[in-house]
Amino acid sequence: MISTKKQFHPLGKNQRQPSPSLTNQTLCVYENFKLQTL
Repeated sequence: MISTKKQFHPLGKNQRQPSPSLTNQTLCVYENFKLQTL
């Protein structure tokens, strides 16, 4: 859970949005998928 939070936090911090946007969520999923594939 902690590792997941670490991965999801950076994007949220950069955007500084009150609610997570769909684009950010897609980016996070894409990054995770890329890491798993590589």
